[in-house]
Amino acid sequence: MCVGTGDLFAQMRLALQFQRCMDHDVAHRAGTMPVTVGLGVRDALRWATRNSAEALGLGTRIGSLTPGKQADVIVVAPHTELVRSSHRAGSAVLQTTAADVRTVLVDGVYRKRDGRLVGQDLAAVRNRANTALDRIEEAARALPRPGHAELRDWFAEAERQASVHFAQAYARPAGGREKPGASQPG
Repeated sequence: MCVGTGDLFAQMRLALQFQRCMDHDVAHRAGTMPVTVGLGVRDALRWATRNSAEALGLGTRIGSLTPGKQADVIVVAPHTELVRSSHRAGSAVLQTTAADVRTVLVDGVYRKRDGRLVGQDLAAVRNRANTALDRIEEAARALPRPGHAELRDWFAEAERQASVHFAQAYARPAGGREKPGASQPG
């Protein structure tokens, strides 16, 4: 059972902080403080946009604001902004929640405007979501219960795959970004 939020902002924070924890494990074990940050908030934004689109096989259609691609855009603005952000990308990844999404455009069409869904029957959406959850829970109850060894093996494989994917995040595009290990804000 998953009890975490599916909120993409929370997922970006979780992935970024988890990877930083792994990156700094040696320093922490030695009782010292890390002095560099290899992955920054812009990496997390890339995971949530371009890399997600590519993972779904949709990288040629969505994932970046590029001529010829579908114009999907969100605009965020914190509800309790007392002072403007000094690092917008950092604020978007580290402080934003789904409640801060003010505007959503999908292929240039408003789907959310001024914090309200456009053209959607929210009660019907909730009903479909709850019906889908009922089906998922029913199917989950029918699944066999794995033993200790199967769970250990599954987590070992998941950890191996996560390590591969995070390692790929360190690959920088040609001609541009900081080298891994270079200090970045956020």
